[in-house]
Amino acid sequence: MSARSRAFIALVAAAAFWAGNYVFGHVAVASMSPFSIVLLRWALALTPLGVIAQCLEHPRWKELLAHWPFLLMQAALGMFAYNILLYAALHVSTAFEASLINAANPALIAVAATVLLHERLGWKGAVGIALALFGVLIVLTRGDISTLFRNAFGPGALLMIGAIVVWTAYSIAGRMGPRWVLRRPSCESLYRPLPRNSRPCCSSRCFPHACPMCCGTSL
Repeated sequence: MSARSRAFIALVAAAAFWAGNYVFGHVAVASMSPFSIVLLRWALALTPLGVIAQCLEHPRWKELLAHWPFLLMQAALGMFAYNILLYAALHVSTAFEASLINAANPALIAVAATVLLHERLGWKGAVGIALALFGVLIVLTRGDISTLFRNAFGPGALLMIGAIVVWTAYSIAGRMGPRWVLRRPSCESLYRPLPRNSRPCCSSRCFPHACPMCCGTSL
């Protein structure tokens, strides 16, 4: 199987897992609090992720842990705050609505990267962002644009907006983080899956052997 085929399968699998997370979250919040779901989720994932990183990549843990303030901030944003807001939104809205609003996340990240990191955005990217934001606007207002002037968004929509704002901050901070951390594959394996254009290693500091899901290059 070619590297391109493996990358395609990995991307489809990642999208499927994300979709499953919304469906699972909507069901789980009926019997568990968002905090309990987040705590259980990462408690179960911590050991497998650590073992995989150690066996496959042999990271230098002492050097990695030297950047603990940055990693703690990223964990608070991307692994705690985002998920708390997401599951809280799923408690008062549908998985379908939440996932549609979340579709604006890559667009918001691209806008923030253009403004804060001075990254170039071509006309195709600008059109894509405009279409994505317009689609989310239709979902938020349920086709009634006058809702914007009445400030009548539901609690689920507001929570999801908060979630994508947090994820944008997480993504931008990841690009601005310590250079050594961004170059470690083991560190990237411990990151939550990011859209391709928002992954920390997809900046100008990207190492040459990035994973196919991340930067589209072969291992």
